[in-house]
Amino acid sequence: MDPVQQTQSSTACKAVSRKATASLVFGILGIVFSLIIPIAGIILGAAGAVLSWFSRQSEKKKLSITGMVLSGVGIVIGVLNMIFGMLLYSVFT
Repeated sequence: MDPVQQTQSSTACKAVSRKATASLVFGILGIVFSLIIPIAGIILGAAGAVLSWFSRQSEKKKLSITGMVLSGVGIVIGVLNMIFGMLLYSVFT
C-alpha cells in the first residue's frame, strides 16, 4: 500500500472514530436534556443514534454501541417525560 492510500484510510478511520465519540456525547446529553427539556433530549438522542449507526464499523465499536444504547435511553426518557408532562397539564388545568 502506498503512503497516499495509507493516509486516506487512516483519515477515514479517524472520522468514523470521531463519530463514535460524538454518538456517546450526544447520548449522554440526550439523557440529561430529556430530564429537563424532553424535546431537546429526543432530538439529541436521535442525533446520537444516527451517528452511532454510521460509526458501528469503526475501531471503536464498543463506544459506538454504548452511544446507541445511551441515545435510545435518552429518547425513551424524553418521550416518557413528555407524556407525563402532558398528563399533569391535563389534570391540573
